[in-house]
Amino acid sequence: MNRRESTKWLTLRRILQFGEFYKSRILEGSPLRRAFTKLATAVGAFNEDAAAERTRARDGRKTLQVSRGALVFRLDAIARTARMIAKTIPGFDEPFQLPRPVKYAVVLTAGHAFLRDAEPLAAQFIAHGMAADFVDDLRKALTAFEEAHAEREAGVVARSSAREGVRNAVKAANAAVNTIDLIVRYQHTADSEMQSAW
Repeated sequence: MNRRESTKWLTLRRILQFGEFYKSRILEGSPLRRAFTKLATAVGAFNEDAAAERTRARDGRKTLQVSRGALVFRLDAIARTARMIAKTIPGFDEPFQLPRPVKYAVVLTAGHAFLRDAEPLAAQFIAHGMAADFVDDLRKALTAFEEAHAEREAGVVARSSAREGVRNAVKAANAAVNTIDLIVRYQHTADSEMQSAW
């Protein structure tokens, strides 16, 4: 929810409070009562979609960052160990260069390359201090990263849908507010207290 939408939300809440305060003066089933009901529905949808938008954006980003960090940590350990092995086997470290910056595509490509190239050389890595299951560990970290990225992409789609929901809710709320404004201004002119509060 951006600043403009936050301001709009506060305005809509005040209008709903106005409707609740003067509810006893608004006939059941009247156009004004129906307009307040439509406004309440729109505000509910607005709240739901705005919350979904915030949650999706926050959760997807955090999961991707954590899984990326875990994968980069493993890739870095393999690259460092390969450099150590290269002191006795020249060129051993060439397939295990971790490019910088380590953005999504770089990390993904490096992860698959390291997995492919390290598996047949696992014994040498293990002999130089890597854990016996480091290849499986790398595979799991790579899978977790790919899943987190897919989840993030799904979150972007869901966030876009929630954003559209927010826009639609604002449109519906605006229509209801316009109706309320017309009715309060022109059909309740005799109620000076209501007019003053409006």
